[in-house]
Amino acid sequence: MFPVVDGVYYLADLSTQATDIEEEQRRNLMIKEYFFCKKYDEQIESKAKKIYEKQIESGIVAQYHCNFKLLESVADTYCKSE
Repeated sequence: MFPVVDGVYYLADLSTQATDIEEEQRRNLMIKEYFFCKKYDEQIESKAKKIYEKQIESGIVAQYHCNFKLLESVADTYCKSE
């Protein structure tokens, strides 16, 4: 999990067919990823919370993990600059 500032994202409309093969393949992949995330949403959220809490408590950013404090501060700065 990482901070996302309101207004800098949009919902993707995956219900309409794409006009070319590459776009259709991308749409199909996004649909598969969406259903995977929905199937395992509780496990994904639980693991993400554990990683976040461990990092915040210890102050150590594990290899291949996001620096959550840095991301949060940048998101706060982004909000204030708008």
